[in-house]
Amino acid sequence: MIEIFEEIDILERLKTAGSEKEKADLLNRYSWKIRHSFPNKALDFALKAREVSANIDYKSGVAYSFRCSGAAYSLVSQFQIGLADLQKAFVLFFELENKQAIATTLRNIGNIYKALNQIEKSLEHYYNALRFAKEVDDQQGVAYIYGHIGDAKFMLQNYDMALDFMYRAIEIHSERGDDFGLANSYIILGNIYLATDQHQKAFGYILQAINKSNKINHLRGIADANSSLGNFYRDQKNYAKALYQHQIAMSAATEMGEKLLISRIYKNISETYKASGNFEKALETYTRYDEVKSYVQNANNEITVRTLQAQFELEQSEKEKEIYKFKNIELANANKLIESKNKDITDSIKYAKHIQEAILPERNYMKQYLQDFFIFYKPKDIVSGDFYWFLEKNDLLYIAAVDCTGHGVPGAFVSIVGGNILNQVVRQNNFTDAAEILNSVNTMFNMSIRQTFEESVVKDGMDLVLCVINKEKMEVNFAGAYNPLYIVRNNEINIYKGNKFPIGIFIGDEVKKFASQTLPIQKDDVIYLFSDGYVDQFGGNDNKKLMHKRFRDLILENCQLPMKLQHYNFELFFENWKGNREQVDDILLIGLRIQ
Repeated sequence: MIEIFEEIDILERLKTAGSEKEKADLLNRYSWKIRHSFPNKALDFALKAREVSANIDYKSGVAYSFRCSGAAYSLVSQFQIGLADLQKAFVLFFELENKQAIATTLRNIGNIYKALNQIEKSLEHYYNALRFAKEVDDQQGVAYIYGHIGDAKFMLQNYDMALDFMYRAIEIHSERGDDFGLANSYIILGNIYLATDQHQKAFGYILQAINKSNKINHLRGIADANSSLGNFYRDQKNYAKALYQHQIAMSAATEMGEKLLISRIYKNISETYKASGNFEKALETYTRYDEVKSYVQNANNEITVRTLQAQFELEQSEKEKEIYKFKNIELANANKLIESKNKDITDSIKYAKHIQEAILPERNYMKQYLQDFFIFYKPKDIVSGDFYWFLEKNDLLYIAAVDCTGHGVPGAFVSIVGGNILNQVVRQNNFTDAAEILNSVNTMFNMSIRQTFEESVVKDGMDLVLCVINKEKMEVNFAGAYNPLYIVRNNEINIYKGNKFPIGIFIGDEVKKFASQTLPIQKDDVIYLFSDGYVDQFGGNDNKKLMHKRFRDLILENCQLPMKLQHYNFELFFENWKGNREQVDDILLIGLRIQ
């Protein structure tokens, strides 16, 4: 950690820096180094680095400055601004193909979600970070990510997995002699053993954490470890020692200015007073805890964190240069900055919408082969995780309705990957069997997303229904990943179920093979392909899901009508059913009549 003499050395080295690029690199390096003990000073260095980098169009320097400022903001509980800057860094590092920096940025985004108690979302980012860190053999990064995963598993009370990841982290930190990593890992291990009533083990690891943290002046470690030791003494009913350790923790946290940490220590002090029977002090300190926690929440709830997730989309370079100029941001003007960024984000997502729509098959192209059909396509957000796909090859018609993991920007990412793979598999092969296509798509999808049995908890995947229509033989070959196929004949719905697993590999699953069905079709049969968004919509007088039965009744009411009129009726019914409620998912419904 930084000391006074070291800060003087930094200033001297900045004066003698050979170039502006070297100066920016120095500022970013020191910002990153001191962030856990002096986040406000780290922020100053990061903003100076951004200014220097922007003036010389040094893209890498700007990227690192956003990573540093994002981490610093999050460490003083300004999560909204921190998340915005980290996601800005992610975009730039992605453009620069800097996988190591991508990994550290994703890790820090995960830390924000973990601080906000959105554990599953934090784990998604940690596992993605782990993939990038392993690709470049960044063992230090891998160790830190293991530690954060272990902490997240601890918060989910999955103690066995938490211990497994912590010991993996400690093994690497020990080999590298990384006192900072060891200090953090020992704190988490101590907390796990406290939670599982293994007090002697907890005590030993917490003491090691305090020693390591004091050695390197790691203020965050000093605060966390002493707070954990206070909890240990509270459990031992040694309340005087417990309060003493909590006061040490509070002193370190106050020096950092980390309000969320301060609020947590106040809560621990309150619980200690309560356990000792001093209810007046317990109430007093709990009130302080509540005040500080409310302050943090109010500072971060002006605009929801979800609106900032879209910053993973690429933004125009001219807008980047404007954002680089912001520095020394005070809480009073933070909202104005975020509103400005959100406008730019929305513009970028609208541009991404045009890109996604360009990837979808042209309706005029489809009309050459499908004389009577409709597509009801209604994304929940600006961009969609659902997409439809169509191709004609060798007199066969290939059509699919696909539902990717999530909606909005994350779903759109997966949809682009899925659509490209479908095109590649069908165009480059002579598959006529839908199951063969899905099996090949599954293999390529998992290679593309880089999912593995051991590490993937990010359930990137696709539910879909795929049909290969042979109009000469009047048959359709069908395979499904979760989603069914409906064929209406003589006013009766025939339901053909797909396999009960998606495209994509998940922990504990084996690679499964899809099965197909070849079905005879007749003139005037109506085929329906759909995602689950329509049937999952809440609405009606009782605010319940629409569900499959009501959906099937609606199909029977409309199946004999012209397809354009069906489209109108399905959309009208959906809007009336939803009313003024929020749309819960992307909507995709395809209907086609056999001619």
